[in-house]
Amino acid sequence: MRDKGARNGSRDLPNPQVTIETGSPADLPHLLSLEQQGMTSPWSSGALAQQLENPGSVLLVAIHAQTRKPIGYIAIRRVADEAEILRLTVEPHFRGRGIGSQLLATTLRRLRENATATCFLEVRADNSPALALYRRFSFRILYRRPSYYADGCAALVLATDLEGLPPTDPS
Repeated sequence: MRDKGARNGSRDLPNPQVTIETGSPADLPHLLSLEQQGMTSPWSSGALAQQLENPGSVLLVAIHAQTRKPIGYIAIRRVADEAEILRLTVEPHFRGRGIGSQLLATTLRRLRENATATCFLEVRADNSPALALYRRFSFRILYRRPSYYADGCAALVLATDLEGLPPTDPS
């Protein structure tokens, strides 16, 4: 999971009002745009559609209060009492303004409410903003996969125990 990074100066802007909602097929064009803007290996429209249709998957979107358009999303897969975060991205203009944190907090709360014990994810070792976010939510590094990505970057596999997680966003 590689996010292309925050745009300079976005942290100085006010946080936009968003609602976190379950994704729907109507969101697909916006989700595809978010993938293309924010991920080094974007998912296709078909992959996003599969995520929306898969009963073991959850896709939550951050909807901008004024435009009613998705400006970020998180995709997870849940099996038994474990979950994996597959994607988390925010429109570049809105990065560094709490949207990713809201998406992650909502996701982890819902997973905990559904008796999920552990949540895993994989992240590029050089994605400092993502690693800082995950650390705030008590994710810990389990192991490193050297030269995992095509460009030689390592992947880090992280996990958090949802039973011990605070009920709200820790930021």
